[in-house]
Amino acid sequence: MTRSYVTPQDDLIKELQNRLGWSATVKSSRGKLWVIPSKQNSSERYGKYVELAPNLYSEYELLERLRTIGIEAKVSLRSRGFALEDVHCLPYTYKEVEGFDGYEKVPDYPRSKLQLHSDVQTFLSVPERLEQQKVPIRIKRQSLYSYHIELKRGFDATTYDVVKDMAWRYLNPGKKIRHLYAFLKHLEASGIPGTVKLLNSSGIMVKLMLPEEQELSENPSALSLSENITTVFEALQRMEQMQIPLNIDIVNSRTYLLDRPKLPVQQLTKNVLLEWHILVGMELYERLKKVGIEANVIKHSEQELELTRLSLKDKDSVYGQMDDSAWLQRRQTLIALAKRLDAAGVKGLLAYRRGYEGPYFQLRDIDYDHMPVKPFTLHYVKTESDTTSTAIKVCQQYYMMQQLLERARVSAHIRCISSDKFKLTNVKILEDPQESVSVELPESEKHIRHFLLRIEAARLHCMLRKYGSTWQVDDLSIPPEAEEWLPQSLEEEARQLLFLADRLENAACSARLSLKMKPGKKVILISEIELPPGQAKGQVKLEGNFQLLKDFLAFMKAQRIQARLWVRDYGILLSELIIEGLDTSTLDDQLVAQALVKRLKAAGWRGKLGIQGKGVFVLQNLQRLQEE
Repeated sequence: MTRSYVTPQDDLIKELQNRLGWSATVKSSRGKLWVIPSKQNSSERYGKYVELAPNLYSEYELLERLRTIGIEAKVSLRSRGFALEDVHCLPYTYKEVEGFDGYEKVPDYPRSKLQLHSDVQTFLSVPERLEQQKVPIRIKRQSLYSYHIELKRGFDATTYDVVKDMAWRYLNPGKKIRHLYAFLKHLEASGIPGTVKLLNSSGIMVKLMLPEEQELSENPSALSLSENITTVFEALQRMEQMQIPLNIDIVNSRTYLLDRPKLPVQQLTKNVLLEWHILVGMELYERLKKVGIEANVIKHSEQELELTRLSLKDKDSVYGQMDDSAWLQRRQTLIALAKRLDAAGVKGLLAYRRGYEGPYFQLRDIDYDHMPVKPFTLHYVKTESDTTSTAIKVCQQYYMMQQLLERARVSAHIRCISSDKFKLTNVKILEDPQESVSVELPESEKHIRHFLLRIEAARLHCMLRKYGSTWQVDDLSIPPEAEEWLPQSLEEEARQLLFLADRLENAACSARLSLKMKPGKKVILISEIELPPGQAKGQVKLEGNFQLLKDFLAFMKAQRIQARLWVRDYGILLSELIIEGLDTSTLDDQLVAQALVKRLKAAGWRGKLGIQGKGVFVLQNLQRLQEE
């Protein structure tokens, strides 16, 4: 059976869609029919070497499908799919094919008669030409006349040797440079005209932009290289002129990796050392300037440097153009800071770092023993024992570093990272002798130093150890002059606690004191430290019954009462009680208790007095009322 169609456009679209099936979608646009391939999810091989991206493979599949559905049409390329003009559907017959349920009739379309536009011819020729070059690539169509071509593994770059062609004697290019050069030569040999641009990627990927309305030549074509590719090879040519052996490769058109070059460099200062990549980088920077290359030279790894933001300049004006670069200013600041610190007597290594908070200078491997400044002296607080608090040592190191920066006339914010490493931010090297130096320390370190100085002012012979925001007092000694109001009959821990509280208040230090049991002994802890400005007297809080102990001792002295005292959570214990005017050794404990209660009430005290045992009394809930 034979059928022929001459129908309006809507019927034509419907018939085309039927003949194409699920392989494509047919739309109408500006009097033309637009055939869009169905989505393709995987890449496919075009041949042994060329791999087509999903969008390109689906278009090749669609074009093959158009050849088999029995139509006459003019076919041109679109950014996605094809445009059809002057479309006629040829008559077709049916044929029987074997199916699941026996034989069934299906359309038997004649071979299509297609007139392919030149852009379609080019579309078909690009992968074919590249396959002939035996270059393993993956190709993807980006727009009507542009393709992304990615070089794949297995490429043999020995056909074209960049070192031989460029006559390089000093440069040893890496794999990526060799592959890029050979790949461009293969593209040129394929006869495909157009412009090639290098794209940023981990491997080698280029953008090939074909000229419009131009057929492919059978002879090698002169590819037009974009600026970023010509910059690469021009930069390499200029580096060759430096006559320095370099192992070099590219990351992208403006970034290069090179092994540590063997350049004659030496430290700029005697005691403040700079890292090798700073010294080598600055020397390399100066040599690059002479051949008209502007680039930042930074450390990539322990043995590699990285050239970033590379650009080519006029050799005659390159010096003036490069002097204001931020990279150069940082390096110049680093060198100037090293010279200032060296002159001030610092001994260590100065580095430039970048952290999550921003860039900073790092002074490490500091030798404190060979510095012209000494830590502030603590005459009373012990600092020579192995158990000396790390916080005190760090505080002294801060003090030394502050003095050194002031001597070097360098303003900065400093922070200690470890025992021999300091971080310097907001660095300003002062040139005006009238300008004041400002060295800022963390607030916590300022607080520690002021606290230690007040401890010194209190003339406390002890050893301090810091745990978080709490200080532990060990080996506190009480001088003889304190015996007047701290009787020997009071237990030693309580005597130390009262003595420490008194000295801290007189040294304008407010805090809370507490006793804590440690293995083998009780220790005093200082917490909630506040340092009132000026000469204001501090206020020290004691826990539990210790808070009234000092006043209670004054009461005993005024009433001429003597006893051995122990302070416990539940009360104050008294034994061996002697009250002037009473023979307590012969009186019953009840009578002694009554006499003590009478005197306490008369002095304004309230509480509860009990008998703990023979000759042992306990005062509980003790309070002192205000005198009327």
